[in-house]
Amino acid sequence: MSRELELEDNEIVRASMKCYRKVSNTELVLNFLTNMFVASQSLVAAGEIVNEYIVTLTDKNLYLEGIYHVPLGGLSEVNNLSKIPLKNVEDFIVEEKGKEELVTILVSKGKNLKLIRKNNGWTNDAMKIKELYF
Repeated sequence: MSRELELEDNEIVRASMKCYRKVSNTELVLNFLTNMFVASQSLVAAGEIVNEYIVTLTDKNLYLEGIYHVPLGGLSEVNNLSKIPLKNVEDFIVEEKGKEELVTILVSKGKNLKLIRKNNGWTNDAMKIKELYF
């Protein structure tokens, strides 16, 4: 997977974690219909729903990298990169539920993202990120 996170000058990575989000049935149906339409109109393969993320906390920003898998070959690629200044993050909520950490990131513009991190039992990366800054 090609991953090049371009940090600001003197920006230091504090923590990073891989996680995913649940995809609703509505999203699946809309994606299927879009793919059917695009496939009927051209030879280009349509995209898939991005549900895997890498969350990286630095001393200045929170980065969200959307990961998708290339249709031919299944290689992982970074599809979307969001850079959120820490001053715009209203809250970083972590709930432990069995072997998962449920993460809700609230951003000042009223947007939120709900993610799930599978806890391998050795580290609580989401809780570590929350304790480092939020």
